Amino acid sequence: MINAFVSADVAKWYTQEATLFYTNTKQTAASSSLNDPYTTRLISWYPEGYMPGELLGREEDLIIDSPRNALLCAPTSRTDNSIPRIQLKSILKPLEGWTITGEYTRPITSTRTIRA
Repeated sequence: MINAFVSADVAKWYTQEATLFYTNTKQTAASSSLNDPYTTRLISWYPEGYMPGELLGREEDLIIDSPRNALLCAPTSRTDNSIPRIQLKSILKPLEGWTITGEYTRPITSTRTIRA
C-alpha cells in the first residue's frame, strides 16, 4: 500500500487537501465452476471417492475422496486487484468559529482474474 498526503493553505480562509492511496492485492483460490473436474461440489455426487474418468474423456478416475484432496487437486484462479483512490478535501472558514468542509472520494478498481 502506498499513501500520499498534500495540504496547502491557499488563503487565510481556504485550505485544500489531497490524499492519494494505492493498494495492489493478489488472491489465489480453488476454482468452483462446474466446468472444473475437481470442483468441491462433485464430492457429494461421487461418495465412493472417485469421479469416473470417462465423464471427462480420460482413462483414469479422479480421486476426490475428501474435501482436502478436492481442494489440493482443484484448478486455481488468481485475482489481481489494483485499487487507486483519490480523496480531496476543501476547508472553508468564512466567519470566526465557522468551518465548512467538503470532501470528494474517487475509488477506481481494476480487477483481473486468471484461471489456471
